[in-house]
Amino acid sequence: MATANTHDDHSLDEFSKEKARIELNEDPEERDEILQAFREWVEEHQYIRARSDDNFLLRFLRCSKFSMLKAQKLLESYCTVRSHPKYGVPQWFQRQDMDDPVVIELLDRAFFVPLPERDSKGRKVVVCTGNYDPKEVSMDDVMRVAYMCVDILLMDEKTQVNGIIYLLDCSHWGLSHVGYWTPTNLKKFVRAWTDVYPMRFEGSNYWKLPVMMDRLFDVIRYFMSETNRQMVVSHGSDFDRLHKALPKSALPEEYGGTAGTMKELCQLWKEEMYRNVKEFTSLEGVDFNEAAKPPVEHWKSEAEEFVDDNLQVPVAPLSEKR
Repeated sequence: MATANTHDDHSLDEFSKEKARIELNEDPEERDEILQAFREWVEEHQYIRARSDDNFLLRFLRCSKFSMLKAQKLLESYCTVRSHPKYGVPQWFQRQDMDDPVVIELLDRAFFVPLPERDSKGRKVVVCTGNYDPKEVSMDDVMRVAYMCVDILLMDEKTQVNGIIYLLDCSHWGLSHVGYWTPTNLKKFVRAWTDVYPMRFEGSNYWKLPVMMDRLFDVIRYFMSETNRQMVVSHGSDFDRLHKALPKSALPEEYGGTAGTMKELCQLWKEEMYRNVKEFTSLEGVDFNEAAKPPVEHWKSEAEEFVDDNLQVPVAPLSEKR
């Protein structure tokens, strides 16, 4: 039996503790008991190989609002996506190496930049750009770096509780970027990003979305749940609209903010990733052994819905746009 472990939530401020209690059903009086039960379940189910420390397991419990069954399903889907050759996309989670030139190049190009300051709701604000050449960087590499960044973000319990909100700068996007997004790839991306990974998706704000990308925007929203769909908006190039959604104090100067330049903020984030390289090593052993899973325990994981080679996406005519 696993050894009892008392979790200390000192890393959470009072705002986050209250939010966890109200929105995520997190009761400090019961948390340790639930954590221990979840830990024992993980260790007893040999078809899943994953970490069992508090910080890791809390990601799944908080994302599942402390429903043990939902947390178990989410962990299974997570392990499947990271390791299963049929139902997952293991190539997105391999070679998580901060010495890889491709990783460094994408980080230096400000592909994924979490900002130091949170918004008024405690959410982590992340700027993503298309500032790379799709002819030279594969989609697998792009997703690999994105998930490396997310894995570091999820170490922070404030982010586990308050979630992540994105600013997607589309000003660098061109037709070559569209080639990445086949319907199958889009479905994998959206489901992994919003439904399978243990992070609270709090919305996406599109900036300078080109007209030619309008249909792609609709397709991305199509694959989302109705709840997530309502959290995706396009601001065009309107600074006033952007600043109503995200505070100027948190944003880089390039977006009318006061938090510093993208180059400065990009360097700060890269240093943060270097400080936490051990996190990548700790996740290398995550695995899902389908053959070892008892049939009676089979449930349809979110990851299994990744497989759909004949996927057809209904796209609204331009006259029916939002």
